[in-house]
Amino acid sequence: MSANLTFSGFQKLDLINFPGYMACTVYTAGCNLRCPYCHNPGLASGSSDEAYTADEVLSYIEKRKGMLEALVVSGGEPTLHFSNLEKATTEGGASCAFEAFLKSVKSLGLLVKLDTNGCRPAVVRSLIDSALIDYVALDIKAPLDEEGYSRVKPLIPAQEAAENIKQTLEILRSWSDNWEVRTTYLPYLLSTQDILKMVQQTGRVPKWYIQAFNPAVTLDGTWGQLSAPQEKDCQEIVSLMREKGVNAFVR
Repeated sequence: MSANLTFSGFQKLDLINFPGYMACTVYTAGCNLRCPYCHNPGLASGSSDEAYTADEVLSYIEKRKGMLEALVVSGGEPTLHFSNLEKATTEGGASCAFEAFLKSVKSLGLLVKLDTNGCRPAVVRSLIDSALIDYVALDIKAPLDEEGYSRVKPLIPAQEAAENIKQTLEILRSWSDNWEVRTTYLPYLLSTQDILKMVQQTGRVPKWYIQAFNPAVTLDGTWGQLSAPQEKDCQEIVSLMREKGVNAFVR
């Protein structure tokens, strides 16, 4: 395993991020969005001082083989760490270090869940085609257009980000029902009309989870002064989505 592959967080027991499975979670550093409400600012900016090697993670998993059932790959944005995967898949080149890591995880009998913002659809497609992931959580932050995604300050053009996410949605729909959409809800960021627009733009999804904004830690400190929505506010959004035929839930 490449000594160059490191993670900026490692949760050794995670019963939340992959419901129904006893999992562990690795967190990658760096993200191509700068959501002002991000609750993992150190991971998003790449400034986290934690470091766990791939070998350390694999050793932990191997020692708990038969107990652990799954690995969650989260971030940050994990797909940024597959810079060579698309070329390797299309040209038969050498696997990237992250792909080799996932192959090792799969060889130990674990399922793999990917958390992604969907801005790199070719990587998602390659991971699916290579049978390296079993479940995907896709974060949709705002309406899928230039105005909507400008709110989450992408490091690529906002319209490009929105179009890439639409491509990821089509890839997932053609794959299976082993995926979900997640949206962080804050009335200051998303109006009722925004939610309805997102439903129309997104199309059919197996499940859509609404999670409340948490002001405890935010990338932009001014957002920490805002209040979290009440559970009833999230329930109202879910009810509205269900009226439109969406299989929506509060998380």
